[in-house]
Amino acid sequence: MQDKDSFAVSSPVDGKVQPLSSVPDEAFAQGFLGPGAALDPVSNVVKAPFDGKIKTLHKALHALVLENSGVEILIHIGVETVALNGKGFKALRSAGDEVKKGEALIEFDKEYITQNAPSAAVIVLAAEPQGAELEITSSQEVKAGDELFRIKNVPAPKISKPAEGNFTEIKKKTVISAKDGLHARPAAAIAKTANTFENVSISISKQGKTANAKSMVEILSLGVNCGDEVEFSAKGPNAEEALNAVMPAASPKLGGFAYGANISSSAKPDFKGETELNAQGVYPGIVIGKARFLKRAELKVCETAGNAQEEKAKLLGAVRTVKEKIRAEISACGANLNRKEILQAHLMMIEDPFLSSVCDEFISQGKSAAFAWQKAVLKSVEILESTNSVLLRERKADYKDMESRVLCELLGCENNRFSFPPDTILITDELLSGELSLLGENVKGLIMSGGSQTSHIAIMLKNVSLPSVIAAGPAALDIPEESVIILNSAKGRITVNPVNIEAVKAQQREREENRARALASAFDPALTKDGVLIEVKGNIGNTEEAEKAASFGADGLGLVRSEFLFSSFRRAPSEEEQYQIYQKIADSQKGKSVIIRTFDVGGDKPLPFFPLPKEENPIVGLRGVRNYCLSPELFRTQVRAILRVRPSGVAKIMLPMITFVEEIQTYKAVIKEEQGKLGVKEAKIGIMVEVPSAAVMANIFAGYVDFMSLGTNDLTQYVLAIDRGSCGLSAKADTLTPAVLKLIYNTCEAGKNAGIPVGLCGAAASDIQAVPLLIGLGLRSLSVSGALIAEVKHLIRSLDVETCRAAALKALNMAEAKEVRSMLKETFKL
Repeated sequence: MQDKDSFAVSSPVDGKVQPLSSVPDEAFAQGFLGPGAALDPVSNVVKAPFDGKIKTLHKALHALVLENSGVEILIHIGVETVALNGKGFKALRSAGDEVKKGEALIEFDKEYITQNAPSAAVIVLAAEPQGAELEITSSQEVKAGDELFRIKNVPAPKISKPAEGNFTEIKKKTVISAKDGLHARPAAAIAKTANTFENVSISISKQGKTANAKSMVEILSLGVNCGDEVEFSAKGPNAEEALNAVMPAASPKLGGFAYGANISSSAKPDFKGETELNAQGVYPGIVIGKARFLKRAELKVCETAGNAQEEKAKLLGAVRTVKEKIRAEISACGANLNRKEILQAHLMMIEDPFLSSVCDEFISQGKSAAFAWQKAVLKSVEILESTNSVLLRERKADYKDMESRVLCELLGCENNRFSFPPDTILITDELLSGELSLLGENVKGLIMSGGSQTSHIAIMLKNVSLPSVIAAGPAALDIPEESVIILNSAKGRITVNPVNIEAVKAQQREREENRARALASAFDPALTKDGVLIEVKGNIGNTEEAEKAASFGADGLGLVRSEFLFSSFRRAPSEEEQYQIYQKIADSQKGKSVIIRTFDVGGDKPLPFFPLPKEENPIVGLRGVRNYCLSPELFRTQVRAILRVRPSGVAKIMLPMITFVEEIQTYKAVIKEEQGKLGVKEAKIGIMVEVPSAAVMANIFAGYVDFMSLGTNDLTQYVLAIDRGSCGLSAKADTLTPAVLKLIYNTCEAGKNAGIPVGLCGAAASDIQAVPLLIGLGLRSLSVSGALIAEVKHLIRSLDVETCRAAALKALNMAEAKEVRSMLKETFKL
């Protein structure tokens, strides 16, 4: 019931009333988007909480605003559900509709939302009037239509007055980089900031439609998506200051701290002059060429077909042909185990019974074989995207590859080699693994707007040594064709229309000359100028990489990722199978030590033969030694296979994800037991230091092991609480952050005091700029990717330990990674 002094808002769903503070999202929990209440729903339809007009309905269908007499109520279903893009929601009314209390507005699938979002809570907020005083009138279970809260002392609607005085209107354009556009959270941030400028009128425009920037609801009504260009305008005293404060609120920031690698530019580049874009490097190099785009043939698929049996036969024939071609490609792989493993994974995908059952279902409904195959692949991709595993979600590109292969067979098209002019720098949204071999020798570099470091295509790009970057963002797709580009993939930098191209060519020549000198002395020891020996070892995941590391002068192998060796196995590898491949790897190093990490499964590294229970947060769940109790015989089998490697003692055993002394004691006892059974005299046992507690307690842990190795990839993500699989945060996950450096230093000091070696096998060792710093922190063994071994050794010979140590001590007292990198650049000219 409404009266002149208050406004009643009823519950839009059946459920239990909860305080906003219970919502797992800081913006809602702290009332940043407005006061209100949350509900744990037991019904699946949102109903109008009062008579009113639907002012806005978000395109993702997860939120709407209902208004009446100056009161605007935001109903938001779930947390972070904007990312679901409408899946799990069905709109029953439209924006602009007049509705009565109790009318159904949105139907939602609570189970789907719960599985794919942090929360399915239905949140009801008073967006207008701002600063509304609320009285929660129900705190127990409610039915839709029961009064939820009452807005007290409702003021008359505000009439926005133009700024008085003779002021010039200031306008600025920007491209919205928030991946979900201006949804509730950024809209509220803009409105909150704009309202601090009482005497300045501020607006946002998109394609001729204008909204008051002081109203979250009006901003939402614009329907601004990621990549949309909008114009901010301000008029009044301090208009410039107002825009400078309001515009950053449109970026995905929290407390002024920007996340993401490609959010630095506030405006869409026009590429009229020299323009620089940032990306993530895959394979290092500096190349100069012209921008060209990958243009795929468009496949036209008919939806319906007449004879179901004929369509099933067509599909079976196409799949059979593709399987034969894949098997032929596997046979032609030779020593390229990475490529072989990826093709074997593709073979497993195409043989998946889920695909065939979905296809049969669609064909039985009168659909064509090609249409059925497309739908089956789409369903598989949707399942991958719904998992907790970043690695599994990234495999959707492999399914697209399989989709393309089978469709080409069904439709009679050819997978012909692409044709590009010389000195092409190829730009695409993503490259399928089957397309890489079709590019031709004229492609000198590759830019992908999407992608990830753990994708199959990233692994293959490293194998073929193609200078390449990923995650360049949508702006990369707007680079004008035939533009001159300098691609510095070592630094993840794309320069379009460079001004000083001759200087870059000189740098390129210098790099090639340095690399030639490095290769010429690759087998010489890496002695610093003051005579300190630094071991430079290889990080490998297959036998081919082991041989490559040896050919580049590796001082042995500092990390053998054993789980990578058997990632294509559907069943657990036998002791003999493991022994054979470990021995082959050891033989490639000709007597130099080989550190084999026992299976590091879990998180972003699944193994088909080692299924793990589903966890809400697997990155900090059953990983490494934590899951050995689930399959103790698998661990014993692996230990026996490693201990059999000859010469005895050349293969060392390293335990991953050690957090507690008890773990070292437990698995060291198992190793010693198997050592005794086999009659092996020497067995060196070490641990990965990748959990912060292990680094903090390194002085204690050092007393139980023969060596320690810093895994800086995981150590960095755990210290900074940044998931290394998160594209949006990866730019901030820098190992040179002083908080991480202090733990590296602590571990090195602990090893020195205990008299045991400490190495580093994370990506930081392959960061040329970081090498002097790591030596200064006390490291005397670095493990890097094979292609960089000679260059790292060459660099070390130009350093002296005292200068490195002085730089390291400076870095430990700095505030952030960029300050550290700036100091290193100035000190070592790197």
